[in-house]
Amino acid sequence: MARELGARSVGVVAPYLPYMRQDAMFAPGQGVTSRRVARLLSGCCDWLVTVAPHLHRYRSLSEIYAIATEVVPAAPLIARWVALHVARPLLVGPDEESGQWVAQVAAGVSCPYTVLRKVRSGDRAVAVSLPDAAALAGRTPVLVDDIVSTARTMIAAVGQLKAAGAAPPVCIGVHALFAGAAYAELQA
Repeated sequence: MARELGARSVGVVAPYLPYMRQDAMFAPGQGVTSRRVARLLSGCCDWLVTVAPHLHRYRSLSEIYAIATEVVPAAPLIARWVALHVARPLLVGPDEESGQWVAQVAAGVSCPYTVLRKVRSGDRAVAVSLPDAAALAGRTPVLVDDIVSTARTMIAAVGQLKAAGAAPPVCIGVHALFAGAAYAELQA
């Protein structure tokens, strides 16, 4: 419609690209929706701007989008906030996929970081383990994750930190969706 009205360029500003999480076939019969949505948007738009997409199995959006893309990074803003509001932070990634985020934020704050190990046995069944509890001594853990949907990963990470005797953690989610009662469950 915009083109019919004379628009020279049509774009999408999407703070969150929800289908980027399905970037592989995790079970037989599943579709790789990240590629399908990329084809759909590439066919009707000229450009896309998004915030910190889930790029765990892609190096950049240009691998799947045929249009110009711009990624607005969240890590520098998170680092600035942590530096201003958290004394002696230890950045914590709740799973291996969060390692890239946590490393960027930690570099921006000039503080140490660690990444927990996660085993997911279903949408709502997650277990994590803390690799080095000694790193928590005298520090405030800051959990950083890109997507918080059911909050199960974040809740499991908080449980491990509490069990290790850590100070109450600060929880940061770039795309905090909080499906169902996720927010209340995380607060509890």
